Amino acid sequence: MSAPRNTVREALVGQALEEIDGVIVRIETLVASVSTCEEGLKATTQALLDASDKYQAAVNSATDQAKSELAEFIKRQAVLGKEQHEAMMQKAAETAAETAFRNHASDQAKSLAQVLSKTVEEFKKAGLSRMAENAILAFTSSILTGAVVFFLMKA
Repeated sequence: MSAPRNTVREALVGQALEEIDGVIVRIETLVASVSTCEEGLKATTQALLDASDKYQAAVNSATDQAKSELAEFIKRQAVLGKEQHEAMMQKAAETAAETAFRNHASDQAKSLAQVLSKTVEEFKKAGLSRMAENAILAFTSSILTGAVVFFLMKA
């Protein structure tokens, strides 16, 4: 009569250990995927920052060139009439507006990079809390398994 009880106990212990192993495998998979996502987001953030810096340098260079060309043009055209002067000022205003727009786009790219960095941090924190939850679940399962085995042995 004691042989079937041992078999049942062994089956219960085997089942509990199998479930604990499944939880551990899921935790390891989660940690690996979080690390992969984190590396990908860091690389994307760095690429965005680099592209933003290059873009801003190009915009600044083009703006400086446009300013110098515009200044030379204005000097050459100073002898023209009032209508031509107003048209020239309109073009200067448009150039300034275009430059302001380009600078704004560069600032938005930096803002996006900051948001992505914050997202990586939040994702990392969420992964740690999931890992803690799974550890608590594994610990609780172990205690319950031990209690069940103890009561089965006692009975």
